[in-house]
Amino acid sequence: MALADTAGLRVVSAVLQKRDRPHPGTYVGRGKLEELKQEAERVGAHVILVDDPISPAQGRNIEETTELRVVDRAELIMDIFARNARSHQAKIQVELAQLQYFQSRLTRMWTHLSRMEGGEVGTRGPGETQLETDR
Repeated sequence: MALADTAGLRVVSAVLQKRDRPHPGTYVGRGKLEELKQEAERVGAHVILVDDPISPAQGRNIEETTELRVVDRAELIMDIFARNARSHQAKIQVELAQLQYFQSRLTRMWTHLSRMEGGEVGTRGPGETQLETDR
């Protein structure tokens, strides 16, 4: 995990799985996900790193099961670029990439606030979702 070292993270354990294709909902199988949760608890992990790109749904499902933040390869690389960006233009380019990356991960984060009722003039309209408001 050279990327983790570059990002200043210390890898305390690794859980590996060989599959023909990733599980569409959790990236790893159910048994491996439970093993991952137990291992993270055993070593006192604060973050789970996935050394591949994962979908927003896969990341959310792993986070819900393990109750830990999940960082995939793409997010880790962008964090490294953000830390090392020196020029104003480089910082803006990294920030744009991060915003585009996280935009797809915001969907369904506020499902409990979807279709909120409108309020005063100039505020949310009837049926406007929290995500639309946050944008």
